[in-house]
Amino acid sequence: MTRIPCRGGRFVECLDDDHWKAPAWRGTVAQTFTMDLTRIPGSVRPWWRRVLREAFQVDSVAQVRGIWHTALWFCRFHAATTRPLSTTWDEWTAPDWGAYAEWLKDQKGFENRPLSHEYRRGQFLWLAAAARHAIDVGLPGTSEVTVARIQSVSRRAFRGTGTLSNQRMQRRALTREQWDELDTILADEWRAFIEGEDDSAQGFLPVVVAAWLAFHHGLRSAEINRITVDDVLPDPKTERHHLRVNAPNKEPDRIPIGRDTLTMLEALVSAGEESRKMLQTRLLFVSMGTEPEILTTSSTPWNRTGLTDGLRALFEKHQATNLPPDLKFPDGRLTLGTHLAYDIANRERVRQIMRHENAATTERYYRVPDKLRVARDIAAAIRSEAVRLTIACQQPIVTLDERPAHREVLARNPANAQLEYGSCGLDVARQGTCRMAVHCFECPLLVPWVSKRHNFVYERDVYEKKAAEATNERDRENSLRHAALAEAHILLIDRRKEAALGPTPPTRTRRPRRSS
Repeated sequence: MTRIPCRGGRFVECLDDDHWKAPAWRGTVAQTFTMDLTRIPGSVRPWWRRVLREAFQVDSVAQVRGIWHTALWFCRFHAATTRPLSTTWDEWTAPDWGAYAEWLKDQKGFENRPLSHEYRRGQFLWLAAAARHAIDVGLPGTSEVTVARIQSVSRRAFRGTGTLSNQRMQRRALTREQWDELDTILADEWRAFIEGEDDSAQGFLPVVVAAWLAFHHGLRSAEINRITVDDVLPDPKTERHHLRVNAPNKEPDRIPIGRDTLTMLEALVSAGEESRKMLQTRLLFVSMGTEPEILTTSSTPWNRTGLTDGLRALFEKHQATNLPPDLKFPDGRLTLGTHLAYDIANRERVRQIMRHENAATTERYYRVPDKLRVARDIAAAIRSEAVRLTIACQQPIVTLDERPAHREVLARNPANAQLEYGSCGLDVARQGTCRMAVHCFECPLLVPWVSKRHNFVYERDVYEKKAAEATNERDRENSLRHAALAEAHILLIDRRKEAALGPTPPTRTRRPRRSS
């Protein structure tokens, strides 16, 4: 068995020519994965074997893993399109590489999801890296001409990457309402842990602390994975507490933390002490239980006990329907940066808080607050439109005694009272079945009930969200009209409740005492 030295002091164990055990990382935990080179056709397998051997000695493990997956996709492309396999890449023209880029758009990867724009763009970066390694080891048929063609096709095929990145940031960043709901869940879990009311609260403690660090301090996932017990730096004298952070491609840094964050970190250090002894590690995030393990933010098919899956399990526990079900820890940094850019409006200050190396990265956050601005504008527009729509809406009722005619209709048609927003004014027994081509919510025969106000609020919130996420003007207008109608009913219900309770008695004021 031979060994191939890798960057970082690790080795690839070659069980035989076609089966290698390569190093890998899960957060800060060293692992291995098996490379079965028999998945590559025999005619080109020696070529890829030479390229991968050279890549392990020069590139990082993550880079080599990308080249390995690219080799598999590249061979699948030849099998699907019946193109002859060849290692003379100089014969490939720009249209040939463009055909590969188009083919990748229709392919699906993990969990049967389409390949992302970033992953498909990465395929061409790894192809260019493989071509350079082939040049370095002297393999014939590949030259700098191939590298230039791959880069040229990549620029044309993946034009607008910055725009897509901004759109992704707008989609992934939480709104203020979603952020408040997340904080409510974290506060409830923290309170349950302190008071010992819920047995599962201790198991969710690492998730709560990690989410707090991501959404309130902007920690990167790599930084969360590498925090150790020794990185918590309290200062009881001056109350200037710090947390030391470190990422593989970033300079070590210290961020200031408040007393609330320090309390959570100290609780996590104390709760996971036994688990760390069993695992013989100083890492902060470990699971609590009879079989402890190191927790990371990564979520893969072979790792379903990470912090990300714990966060989604926490949403299921609290039935958080307004939060994205696929929320990830990097979204915390996106959310914090987006709101800071909108609230502070000081680019340099945001750069310092988010610990960006240059202002170009901070500039991206200033293009994203359109999402927040749209949400606020939508709420203001709905309110003004709702006042106008109250003229066309029926007045809500508290009891059926307010409308004797409608009470007689319900006596003949008891099913009319089963609406989520009130009752239907159509007398089916005498007038026949309903032929209205509108939703009951928008029907003029709807008689709103004050007791069902919560359903109108839910309807308004749902369609406000639809309007904010609409991709064309027609869908946005329809959603805004529906949300404004719900707001109109809410206004009328609130007025009706005030009328039923009577006007608020004026407060008696006391005459000022005369000065002597």
